[in-house]
Amino acid sequence: MLKIAQRAGSVAEAVRVAQEVVDAQPVDVVYFARFVKGPQG
Repeated sequence: MLKIAQRAGSVAEAVRVAQEVVDAQPVDVVYFARFVKGPQG
């Protein structure tokens, strides 16, 4: 999933360490953002 977001032009904005539990294992949640240049630049 990380590579998909990166290839789409998104940038990792934040990481929440051990935020969720999947199969009894803590996993990180990574937030992505895609920044678009506005009309001024």
